[in-house]
Amino acid sequence: MLKDIFNKLTDAVPVEKEEDILLHHEYDGIQELDNKLPPWWTSLFAICIAFGYAYILYYHTFSLGKLSAEAYEEEMAMAEEQVAAYLATQPTIDETTVTAFDDEGHLANGKEIFTKNCISCHGPEGQGNAIGPNLTDEFWLHKCGIKNVFKIIKYGAPQKGMIAWQAQLSPIQIQEVASYILTLQGTNPSDAKDPQGESCK
Repeated sequence: MLKDIFNKLTDAVPVEKEEDILLHHEYDGIQELDNKLPPWWTSLFAICIAFGYAYILYYHTFSLGKLSAEAYEEEMAMAEEQVAAYLATQPTIDETTVTAFDDEGHLANGKEIFTKNCISCHGPEGQGNAIGPNLTDEFWLHKCGIKNVFKIIKYGAPQKGMIAWQAQLSPIQIQEVASYILTLQGTNPSDAKDPQGESCK
């Protein structure tokens, strides 16, 4: 049974009958057989053509379906709505509402952000250098406390060479690094920069 199905799908000429379909020409001693295309191939080819016509009619002629560009735009709009809905459920973090983290997870994130972005100006221990002030003493150039630290990181202080980080860090990241900076208070590194600003005591 399987052999019969295979023969119908391939319509192959038996080897003993190949002489009947032998073409009367040769190239470099090679002769060609006049085999028909196998029925499975011609059927598939016809199906592909029919599918192509159906696709053109469905999507382009009668506009019954959405083209990929239109579907993409709709999905992006839906995604934006979902993001907006999610953000609406999240508390707003800014310089008026921020509080300091005290858990290890957020402080570890803050340390990583500080190490990546801040040590070039403030030193690896927050001790300050020629550019940035000492972050380990009680003196602050722009007032102390989590809200002020958050604000100065977010908006920067161009007159002091401090860039605004709000375009590069999310509010939660600014909250994390600001919270980490507060933990540097009183660590007294050996090469700390001289005090600047006003005391927060």
